[in-house]
Amino acid sequence: MKLSVILILFPIVSVASASWQTTIWNWKEKADNFLSHPSSRSRIPQFILDSRHPWVINNQNKLRTLPDAESCLCSPPGQSAPDSGEAQPGRAEYGLEVPHDLFDYLEIDNRGMAVARPGWSNFILRLREIGRCPAALSQAKNFTTQPYINGGYFDDWLLKTLEPSQMPKEALGLVAEVLGNMTSLETLKWGLPYSSATDFEEYFDPRGLVLPSVKRLELDVWSHFLVRMCPNITALEIWRDTYGGVSTALLQATIFTPKLTRFSMIPWMGWTVPMIEDLVLYMPGLQSLGLWGGLNGGIEYPAVSNKDTSLEEVLQLLGNLQNLTHLELPDASLLHLGWEGGPWCGNAYDGPYGRLLEREVLQEEAEATDRAVAAVMGTLPRLTNFTIGSNQPNITRYENGSLSASFPWTGRMDEWISENLSYRPYSDESVEIDL
Repeated sequence: MKLSVILILFPIVSVASASWQTTIWNWKEKADNFLSHPSSRSRIPQFILDSRHPWVINNQNKLRTLPDAESCLCSPPGQSAPDSGEAQPGRAEYGLEVPHDLFDYLEIDNRGMAVARPGWSNFILRLREIGRCPAALSQAKNFTTQPYINGGYFDDWLLKTLEPSQMPKEALGLVAEVLGNMTSLETLKWGLPYSSATDFEEYFDPRGLVLPSVKRLELDVWSHFLVRMCPNITALEIWRDTYGGVSTALLQATIFTPKLTRFSMIPWMGWTVPMIEDLVLYMPGLQSLGLWGGLNGGIEYPAVSNKDTSLEEVLQLLGNLQNLTHLELPDASLLHLGWEGGPWCGNAYDGPYGRLLEREVLQEEAEATDRAVAAVMGTLPRLTNFTIGSNQPNITRYENGSLSASFPWTGRMDEWISENLSYRPYSDESVEIDL
């Protein structure tokens, strides 16, 4: 009988604890570690292995020979091991020189791992490990938490069984404790699911949790409550937006971040004039702005309208940001400039007319990008650099104050198109066509 089946039936599981799934997964991890390394004297905390630090990768075997690898690694430099009056065991005796950046980057993520893990159980176990590691808490500079919560759809029946249907309440206190003790934290990347956002907000707010050392915050828009907790951030990046006024709460929350100079977001339905107005109102000190995802194509914020957001309107509003020097706009096909992009399907470019179509698409894209650049330079001459999608123009400033911009295709469109045509076995150049 498989060990995993035995563990499922293990009698000491207590439903009254955090969650019985987490307890079972904890036992499974310990059993798997013993079977994989039966001669080990101690176990390396999984969160340290997950950091994929080169020093840990190269010294795994040596670390497993220590009497207590966790105490050795987790004791702050120059201090005794936890619950011990002795010097850190193993570092000197075993010739280990633990690098000063060992805990610079910490991550809790069950995706892309060698062994699949249930999201919430892995999340809680890694938080417990980090909470027991003073060195990690005091030294962590970057902390990323992006658990994938499968919701019971794992193909593996064991993972499906061990994924809690709801977030275990223990997670709330563990996150508050870990974040509150990360005194050197500079970058926080928060990717917890939408279903948990309200629980975290209601837990954090009355406790007054503040993260004063954080300078960069990356999150989904539904976790906007974290913005208020990080008053000293200079950069805020929003990965995803959802329709329905959540963007309003996010933009309004930035009023608590007076040092903010960089902001970027991808709105679900695209940028609208009211959203840009709020952005200018609440973030007047912005120096760098990423308007990712495109302009709105008919759905207003938050009401419904049949009016497209024009690039000219957006740029006029951004002119009120007196410190703005860097702007990132989406691809020209998303700016309502008369170009909506070429066919997405690669098959459209096959056959005798495929090369002709590709030439047309490349030229229209370049011309639409030129129109966007002209609009930006005419309205925001203070910009030192900007991008249209993946294209960044070379800007020349003349003594009389005028500007000019150029791209690789400027003044040589035909040559540039020929250089960028993809190779296809069938093209208009290799097939004779009767017209």
